[in-house]
Amino acid sequence: VMMQLHSILAKIGPKDKKFGVKARINGALGITLSLVKQNLQSPKLILPCLQLLRVYSSNSVNAVFLGKNGVVELLFKIIGPFNKKNTSLTKVSLDTLAALLKSKTNARRSVDRGYLPVLLTIYIDWHRHDSRHRHMLIRKGILTCIKNITSIKLGRKAFVDAEGMKVLYSTSQDCLSVRTLDPLVNIS
Repeated sequence: VMMQLHSILAKIGPKDKKFGVKARINGALGITLSLVKQNLQSPKLILPCLQLLRVYSSNSVNAVFLGKNGVVELLFKIIGPFNKKNTSLTKVSLDTLAALLKSKTNARRSVDRGYLPVLLTIYIDWHRHDSRHRHMLIRKGILTCIKNITSIKLGRKAFVDAEGMKVLYSTSQDCLSVRTLDPLVNIS
């Protein structure tokens, strides 16, 4: 019942600009978070919860609250190396992570935990294995996360230390010959 409710809320939430605030005031953030933690091994059950977390994360106060409660760490458990299974789950996880990383607090926390080199490694892995370019949105989601982390000075330093410029330059060079990959080149 809770999963069906979360699925409905995930569809309704984006239509209401104050949905995230209402959810926080009514204590729904904690409930959704506990459902995610309980169902980490079940992609079908966790997907509506992650969609709802993405909606919640559009509010900056909610993003900080979720970051303090370990959502960034949970999302890194879900987002992994290239995997053709559960690509929709990976995409929603990346979108949620990108929304969370707009918060400078969460971006700083991610840098402190060493997640920027992890994101670069994941991007390289997806770049190598996605030769038919079917998962461009996942690659774009990873780049958006990297972009949001590098919006702070500490993130830019970590990016340079992890040789991010070299990685993005070489992957962008590979993408130049394919017109459909222009969005990836533009973000890089």
